[in-house]
Amino acid sequence: MTWVGDEQYVKSGQSATVRIDNQLIPPLTTLRFFPDQRKKNCYSFPGVGQGIKILVRAWFYYGNYDGLSSLPTFDLLFNGNRWDSVVFSEVNVSASFEVVHVTKVDDVSVCLARTKPNDVPFINSLEIKKLEEDMYASMDTDRPLYLEGRYAYASATYIRYPDDPYDRLWSAFTDYASSGLSPLTRSSGSSSNVALADIPPAAVLRQAITPSSSLASNMTVPNLITSTSPLPHYVTFYFVEMLPNANRSFDFYLDDQQFYDETIVPNGTVFGIVGRRVSLSTSSVFSLVRAKGSTLPPLISAAEFYKIGDAWGVAATDISDVKALSEFQKSYVQLQAWSGDPCLPMGYAWEWVNCSSDSTPRITTL
Repeated sequence: MTWVGDEQYVKSGQSATVRIDNQLIPPLTTLRFFPDQRKKNCYSFPGVGQGIKILVRAWFYYGNYDGLSSLPTFDLLFNGNRWDSVVFSEVNVSASFEVVHVTKVDDVSVCLARTKPNDVPFINSLEIKKLEEDMYASMDTDRPLYLEGRYAYASATYIRYPDDPYDRLWSAFTDYASSGLSPLTRSSGSSSNVALADIPPAAVLRQAITPSSSLASNMTVPNLITSTSPLPHYVTFYFVEMLPNANRSFDFYLDDQQFYDETIVPNGTVFGIVGRRVSLSTSSVFSLVRAKGSTLPPLISAAEFYKIGDAWGVAATDISDVKALSEFQKSYVQLQAWSGDPCLPMGYAWEWVNCSSDSTPRITTL
């Protein structure tokens, strides 16, 4: 995977270097900030295509690059839709946002929108990756999936590219002492043939977590849910047996209700379970309960947790108006820094255009 500069995708802003920290990954050591008072500044990616399933990740690390020790807040927009608010807890703590989405128009834009007059938006890295059509096949294609987190249970480190060719970030789980769980690594005599549509990388399936006591009858599955009130989520769980000829089986529960109807027997292949619309909050508890006759406690290898967003519409200004406006911009250098959708989202139109309030806005005056 090769990182490239952003000059071909954005026409505004200034570059800066974050104060050197040996712990930073390279993409976080530089950033682009947008000191002008424009409502939004956009990255444009033409020709992505309609109906394409993509993963988009935006990463932010302030690091006091401007010497002001003043954490800004601003909004993140995607193709005329509001994505999220960027808020920082500390100067030296990064924030990342990731979404899986099926495109509705040919071009993709990601914008940083000013929400406070004195707060300067910035961004360190932006990634757009095409996923396979069959990946996350159970998702509602009109609604974005906002990543809450992925676990590669028992992995000692983060797993990403090149282990995951789609560069999904899989967090390590190491909280063994307080959870009563232990890591379990696959023995040389067992196998884990991967034939699942979501294509989990082999690296997250080489280990699992299981209760520390072989006599344990159940285990609570660590999760990464952040919603304090119940909201719809898309979740995926992966189970792989680590031992050859193991007698292991268990049932899967969410709170007090059976989450999966059948008893899970994780033999030589990867066993995956998808919950396409599950109401979850921080108080939700997933648990695995040893089945009758099983001589070993439950285990789990990996999981993904997404919050399902509100429906994203086509959210695009009339295409004929957009094309005419693009031609007009070519004649005026001072207007070429504006990109992204000229009218949407509502309240973030370009400063020098007026738009109608139609579902597909038209540009009424300049």
